[in-house]
Amino acid sequence: MKSPIPTVLIIDDKLTENDKQHYLQLCKERLDKGWYKLEFAASGTEGLELIKADSQQRIALIILDLLMDKSELDGVTLANLLAKSHVNIKIILYTAYPQWEDKLNQEARKNIVSLIEKGAKAPRVLRDFIDMLITGEGVAAEFVVDQYTRRAGLPTLRKLAKGLSSELRLRLIYELLPTFSLKTLEQIKREIPAQVDEIIEQAAGEDELKQWVFEQQKANLLPVEIPTKYVNKFWLEIREKEKKGRIYLSYYLRWNYDGEYYSKYLLKKLVEKLPPYFQTPPEYPGALPVVYYKRRGS
Repeated sequence: MKSPIPTVLIIDDKLTENDKQHYLQLCKERLDKGWYKLEFAASGTEGLELIKADSQQRIALIILDLLMDKSELDGVTLANLLAKSHVNIKIILYTAYPQWEDKLNQEARKNIVSLIEKGAKAPRVLRDFIDMLITGEGVAAEFVVDQYTRRAGLPTLRKLAKGLSSELRLRLIYELLPTFSLKTLEQIKREIPAQVDEIIEQAAGEDELKQWVFEQQKANLLPVEIPTKYVNKFWLEIREKEKKGRIYLSYYLRWNYDGEYYSKYLLKKLVEKLPPYFQTPPEYPGALPVVYYKRRGS
């Protein structure tokens, strides 16, 4: 007896008919071959009903948006609820807000096999994760594969590893460590701590900048429209112009929201409120006087 074709359930409250057609076209070859079927749910509630109605357990994979503001049941709540109900279906988190993964409970995290941040190339990467999880086949077009052995090369493995959830990436590190030689382990012990310290320092700086943005919003110095709650990372873009022995700097606050990049020019009074590290970056050691560029009317 032929086994039923597995179903991939995509739950996203912002899916339009065009989005659905895009998915169907993107996966057309796979669908025609009968690798799997696609089913769509426009809310967490609708997705839950489809899962409950799946008596034959054909749903093999769920593509889940985390923040669904148009739905009474968002992705985080749904994932936690499924875990509590002992529904152990593999889940790919497909979201513009990866920081919301932290709201998943420990049981729900066991069902998460990957987190893919929405973006221009993300649908193709998502499709190929589906291929690998459902059939064990498929490599994204932009991934590099050795033309002779057909084995995935380093760029492929790097992209796949980055697409895993944080818990799975950590587990992968622990599993890989015993596979190294003694010499390599000694090298790791020497070099990795310094790199980790540097990354921690960078992450702390990013947290400090995000907190600064929040404080300036409370003081009405930055617009409340900047979605601080949903932005995972802010950074500064400093544009420079040298003239007559002076460096003229323009500061811009940058962030990514829902797959789009935004920037906000910072007036001098705001730049002066920045934490010292951000006011005078290391690449400007003070050899030349730094002058904040002043726009007309600012």
